[in-house]
Amino acid sequence: MITNTDDFRNQLMRLDPYVDEFVLHVDQLVEQLAPEIADSVYPAIFEFFETAPDADCGAPGTLVHHVERYYPNYLPALKASVRRKPSYNGVLMINRILSSNLDAVVRNELMEILRVTVADQAVPDEIIEMVEGLIERRERIDREAPI
Repeated sequence: MITNTDDFRNQLMRLDPYVDEFVLHVDQLVEQLAPEIADSVYPAIFEFFETAPDADCGAPGTLVHHVERYYPNYLPALKASVRRKPSYNGVLMINRILSSNLDAVVRNELMEILRVTVADQAVPDEIIEMVEGLIERRERIDREAPI
């Protein structure tokens, strides 16, 4: 049983998201979380996403599903993570939130984060391409939505 967030973070950071066994290892890791810290490990998960921004980590996968259980509590940390270092999973999570029923302020803020990501030359090309597709799809959905 993992009973503190530092232990979880340290074990997570030792995992290699590029190996086939990653999904199995991360499943086992999350299963070991003590219930009293389960809602406080998302900063470590976002940090992990930032260390391997192009890794899909089994997308959406165990890590994304675990964090999403605590919506909206993790939203400020997710926004900060994607602003700091856009990752496949961070962008995926923003897109999943955008696909839900949101107020206009939150929707606009998340879309702006995606637009800034596309303009950032330090972001890997595959992430930019992903974000461009998500923006295009979201704008099309918003245009076609009944008023």
